[in-house]
Formats: sequence, C-alpha cells, structure tokens
Amino acid sequence: MAGNQHTANHAAPGLWALLDRIGRDRWPRLLRADKGFASDALMGACEERGLPYLMRLRLTKNVKRAIERLAGRGDWQDAGQGWQGIDTTLKLSG
Repeated sequence: MAGNQHTANHAAPGLWALLDRIGRDRWPRLLRADKGFASDALMGACEERGLPYLMRLRLTKNVKRAIERLAGRGDWQDAGQGWQGIDTTLKLSG
C-alpha cells in the first residue's frame, strides 16, 4: 500500500477478503492489532464476525482512568501462564 494507506481503514477490506477466501475453519484464533490499528470500526467488525481480538490502545486520559479504576477491583480472573484479565467496556472517540 502507499505510505498514506497504512491504517486499519485501508487494511481491513483486504483482511476480510482474505479471511472470506480461506474459509472460517482456517481463520486465526485471535486478531491482534497494535495501537495504530485499534479502532471502533475494526473491533466492531471483529465482533460481527465472531473473531476474538486483542488490540493495544493509545494511552489516552480516558484509557488511563479506566485502567486505574480497574486496578483496584478484586474480580480479576486467571488467564493462564501467570496472567490475569478483567472485562470492561470503554467508549472510544476519534
């Protein structure tokens, strides 16, 4: 892609076309995206397709606030291999 066409908005159509072409039984178990690709549109598309995802978010003021709020809660669950996780919802803007 051209240098100005590297965001998730430009990459997503090709990703979905590839996944449709290879068939659901060959899909990855998880879509992982760096903070430059994390967007509400990409997360929503993953959810519509039933594709689990893990996306790194930009550490904005609202993301920091959510992390601080969750850090004090005691209902974190074992995620295996020494990791713990907690589920939350965060409205993204931009």
